[in-house]
Amino acid sequence: MDAITFTHLLWGLCAEKRTSDAIDIVLRRMPELGCTPNVFSYNVLLKGLCDEKKSQEALELLQMMADDGCGCAPDMVSYSTVIDGFIKEGEVGNAYRLLREMLDHGISPDVVTYSSVIDGLCKAQSVNKAEEVLRLMLDKDVMPNNTTYNSLLNGYCSLGQWKEAFQVLKEMSRDGHGPNVVTYTVLIGHLCKNGRCTEARKIFDSMVQNGPNPDAATYGSLLQGYATKGDHVEMNHLIDLLVRDGIPPSHHIFNILITAYGKHGMMDEAMLICNKMRQQGLEPNLVTYGSVLDGLCKVGRLDDAMSQFNQIISDGIAPDSKIFTALIHGFSASGKWEKAEELFYEMLD
Repeated sequence: MDAITFTHLLWGLCAEKRTSDAIDIVLRRMPELGCTPNVFSYNVLLKGLCDEKKSQEALELLQMMADDGCGCAPDMVSYSTVIDGFIKEGEVGNAYRLLREMLDHGISPDVVTYSSVIDGLCKAQSVNKAEEVLRLMLDKDVMPNNTTYNSLLNGYCSLGQWKEAFQVLKEMSRDGHGPNVVTYTVLIGHLCKNGRCTEARKIFDSMVQNGPNPDAATYGSLLQGYATKGDHVEMNHLIDLLVRDGIPPSHHIFNILITAYGKHGMMDEAMLICNKMRQQGLEPNLVTYGSVLDGLCKVGRLDDAMSQFNQIISDGIAPDSKIFTALIHGFSASGKWEKAEELFYEMLD
């Protein structure tokens, strides 16, 4: 058997989460059979370990490769795999250090690896380090793409550094990467979270007029902004636009509307939206029911709340703690302690 044949076996073992068996084959069985593992063999192991959230073990194997302890030097895929593993486990610092080590060993990351590290650093609010990685990219003549810039934009917006965020937009256009729908959706979402719905709407209207066309996520971001603000008129106008543009409302869109109405005690409107969901062929999910029940209990419509609860059961959906808590609080607030206690013990079961 040659290394290629073994590689197929290794893939199978790792896919079944039997990476330890795969490691035993590479480090012990293959050499015993006179077959030298190649870099592909090791990369399968690295991927298997990272998929099992064992990136630290993957790093140790990678370092063994780099130290020539196995006669097989790591390549770009080897490093990128472990970097991606660390990022998915939230170990962004380790990912950053490994990127630097990769460069020190003369191995050039591609735009995907650079962008992955930049995204991880931005989500960890280490935007200064992310900018440092961007400069490394440019020094190595690796050009950023929309994904790279969108990560930086998200990082600056999450920190409220709007000047820097809009500078990223300028740099995108300057480098030939016009903002795409993801770019604008990120910006609209952060503006709305900061109560700047008017500015967000201007960007949205610009998209409608000049492109790129807003997608469901864009509508959802702006709709959430109006919902948080309690601007039901603009919410409904936006839904009209969404339908006109031929975008079918999703569970997420309907749930935003229901939660917004429930928050202001407008339960007839919330129930109407629930019925519209069903007319669109969408059955309410656990989030939908949770919002409806919470709103009904807060306005004292306990019979309606229990009717919805029974509907959840008949739909075969297991109620979660949020639903039980809403009901228990509602019955307790109305002085119906016996029913509240009954629901409490039902929740424990």
